[in-house]
Parts: sequence; C-alpha cells; structure tokens
Amino acid sequence: MTFLNYNKDNPVEYPDVIPDTGADICMLPMMQCEEINLFISPCRRYRLRGVTSVEASQSLMFLGRVQIGTEEYLALISPYSGDDKILGRDVMNQFTVTFRGREGKVIFEHQ
Repeated sequence: MTFLNYNKDNPVEYPDVIPDTGADICMLPMMQCEEINLFISPCRRYRLRGVTSVEASQSLMFLGRVQIGTEEYLALISPYSGDDKILGRDVMNQFTVTFRGREGKVIFEHQ
C-alpha cells in the first residue's frame, strides 16, 4: 500500500499498514508523514474521539492519497506519535474488505 501527499510527491510503499475498522481516518507516524512530505498538503483541525465517543484531543488532518493496487484514493491522514501505519474507514468504506485471519490476509474488493 502506497501513501502520497495531495500533490502526489514522494510516494512511499509500506508493506505493514494495519486496516483498522475502528479508525475514522488514516494515521501515520510523524516520520512517515515527513517521508511523504505530507505537511505541504491541505489541512484542517478536527476533534479526535475514542471508542467511547469522549473527546480525547484536537489534532490536524491532512488531505493525502492512498494507492491500493493500481487505483488511488483520497485519504484523510493524521500524524501521530505512535509506530503503526493505520488505514482508516475513510478509505476502507470504498471497498468490501474481507479479513482472512488464519491466512493473515486482508482482501480489498472495489465496490
């Protein structure tokens, strides 16, 4: 899976992205945000909420892109201090997503 900034500069492929059905938007560690030059993309503030719907903090989200296979999709990407690269529902909702746990596979079928 490849992440890009809005202008499609500096695309970087990451083999270890976690599809997270509990994440509203995509999240990347600061280092990966810098790597794809995300901070030149359009951005806005948003209120981050946890699974309990209690407001946790205010953050920035940037308009970027995710490439899955040969297709590119707009994505809302928030930098954070964690280590995992998270694919959020903003992108996954454009697919039928099948999790095959025993095989360790996630299958994305375009709707």
